[in-house]
Amino acid sequence: MGRVGAAALLAFGLSGALAACGLLGSTASTIGSGTSLASQGSGLSSAAVPDFSGDDDAEEAPIGRICGNRALRGQVMPEIEGEGICGVKKPVRVVSVDGILLMPQPTVTCDTANALAGWVENAVKPVFERRGDPLRSIEIASHYMCGPADAPGHNTGEALDISAFGLESGEAYVVGRDWPDPERGAALAALHGSACGAFSSTRTPVPGGATMAALHYDVMGPGQFDCR
Repeated sequence: MGRVGAAALLAFGLSGALAACGLLGSTASTIGSGTSLASQGSGLSSAAVPDFSGDDDAEEAPIGRICGNRALRGQVMPEIEGEGICGVKKPVRVVSVDGILLMPQPTVTCDTANALAGWVENAVKPVFERRGDPLRSIEIASHYMCGPADAPGHNTGEALDISAFGLESGEAYVVGRDWPDPERGAALAALHGSACGAFSSTRTPVPGGATMAALHYDVMGPGQFDCR
């Protein structure tokens, strides 16, 4: 079974679980427009999008469909050559997934982008639509960055971390703030659980750790799922 198929099956029973823990109710907090969602209690800075402006040979690619996926809009970017294990041969910058804006726009591989699209389309977006408050944006805490060797997938564009889900009404579910909350945290945990199968591995926030404010997803082990 492919990642998209697995996400669809997991989403089938997700609505009931989320209703029980409040996501289909009205427990989310409201965030004003123009404000970083994760800044409301997360304390985690978003990773900067790689700067290609200094590459004189690189032309700005038009924004359009990417990775052969109708749900993905973004730009094909020049190869990223990093030190050691860092770098991405065929990076893309993702602007939106099925109409949902990503903030900031992550630079990842097509495998990562396609995994995100499958999860958002089949699990995340339908939940909020049934709630009557559609998903508007997803805040990305980190994506490609050349960092510690133990940062799973980020060195190669095969991972991204999500810090918040923004809704049309202005409400938001913010990982760093809401994860400890019994109701909102349970709702986020249910959404996070639905990502297992869409991605190779998932990680919940680690109390007291650097990833306390974000949910981690990567595609480093195709066909092998490690969900936590």
